[in-house]
Amino acid sequence: MALTATEDFTGSDGTQVNSLADWDGAASGDQSNGLDIYSNSAAPDHANVSHSNWWTSDSFDNDQYAQGTIVVAGSGMFVGPGVRCSGTDYGSNQNGYHWMGDSGSTSYLEKYQGGSWTAIDNGSGFSASDEVYMEVEGTSIECKINDVSDISATDSSISSGAAGICGYGDGTGTRLDNWEGGNLGEAPSAVPIPVAMRHYRNMRT
Repeated sequence: MALTATEDFTGSDGTQVNSLADWDGAASGDQSNGLDIYSNSAAPDHANVSHSNWWTSDSFDNDQYAQGTIVVAGSGMFVGPGVRCSGTDYGSNQNGYHWMGDSGSTSYLEKYQGGSWTAIDNGSGFSASDEVYMEVEGTSIECKINDVSDISATDSSISSGAAGICGYGDGTGTRLDNWEGGNLGEAPSAVPIPVAMRHYRNMRT
């Protein structure tokens, strides 16, 4: 396959995203495999454990993006995009930048190195139908909700990896769909995304 990568998480409820052909995943401190499928979208699958899945069928440039649609936003179950993700199924060397939120007032930008997390910055909570977009360019990390900047941060800890998704908690009350990941500056896919977001990406070429 070739970038841009897309995923609509079509499958039977309870199917691990890690089991899909193009994905891998890790849960920090746990031997499970990240998020799972519910109602053809991705939901967090581990209580009190941060976890992520990332696209493995293509190699990403270091400057990359990930985005998706929040299908439903509940309380205490977090999902969102991830960039520069890598690791193993056992999570002891999980790496990546994760941005995740629920229906509360705060979303969380964090970095994972060797399965241990460090907070970077906080942003706004997520609502149903929000388009969440995250990119990393050099040491700059930008997170947007509906094409409006929510977090701008810098960090130099993680230099490479793959675009993906992340989660925290166990439940189906917050879910993400219409995932897309790719390199900055490449042409957008046919996946429906807001016109403003497509325009933003095209301006980078």
